Amino acid sequence: MLVSLDDMLKNAKKEKDKNCLLKRIVPVINWDLSVMQCCNYTYRKLADNYLDITFEEVIKLRENHPLCKTCQKYGLHRYFNPLYYSDYIDNLLKVEIKNE
Repeated sequence: MLVSLDDMLKNAKKEKDKNCLLKRIVPVINWDLSVMQCCNYTYRKLADNYLDITFEEVIKLRENHPLCKTCQKYGLHRYFNPLYYSDYIDNLLKVEIKNE
């Protein structure tokens, strides 16, 4: 493994105050029109039908949900952001290759 789990969690905590793009921007809508909490976790639905709830309500439900609060508390949401994660892994690989 390129990075130990302990190092990943330590690094994630440094990013915990940054926004979660999934929570604030991307609604997760299933084939049956239900709205999910997050695309990275299987959890209960926020709504049965996305046509019956406003985008603002989805965002509010996410922000107040214990799953989002816990994920953000530890900075785990940053690892689900490919823009952040890709750069982080690329930099680690460059160091690893340089040290070989």
